[in-house]
Amino acid sequence: LSIAYGERYSEASIPLSILSAFAILNAYTSIYSTELQSLGKTKPIFKAGVASTLTYIALLLLLTAPLRQVGAALARASVAIVGFMILYRELGLRLPENLKESLTVAVIIAAAVAPIELLLQTNTGIKASVEAIAFAITLPIAYKITKPLNRGEMELMKKMVPQKLIQLADYVR
Repeated sequence: LSIAYGERYSEASIPLSILSAFAILNAYTSIYSTELQSLGKTKPIFKAGVASTLTYIALLLLLTAPLRQVGAALARASVAIVGFMILYRELGLRLPENLKESLTVAVIIAAAVAPIELLLQTNTGIKASVEAIAFAITLPIAYKITKPLNRGEMELMKKMVPQKLIQLADYVR
């Protein structure tokens, strides 16, 4: 963010990371909501909306003062978590096959990059370079550990990425 928008946006990197980590839950919540609507079951959608909103307001009040932007991001992430859990339960589905692995990858990468963001006090270019290196090292390790993509997804990725990155994907697998 600092490189693209300037130094004053640097403090938004952790909140953005939090929101990005839970984006997958927003996507599943949207899919579940659409499925319930198509079945004519709108009451669970209403319940999820009310519960998510109440949780958001409560956490926003509790977390924003002590944690500032991070607290607001955590409160917003709660909307995704609560909505997902209620709609998931209502549909009686199994958890998505790779959800646990995807969230684990996000946590591993955040654990590697967050200390750099929080503790490294240097100019933006150096900090961004160190974060990029940490990300580049951590991503294949996290994928190797968790294996969040199945064989079909890996084949699709190979078709979309440049040939040199395919070697990295093969290593991760």
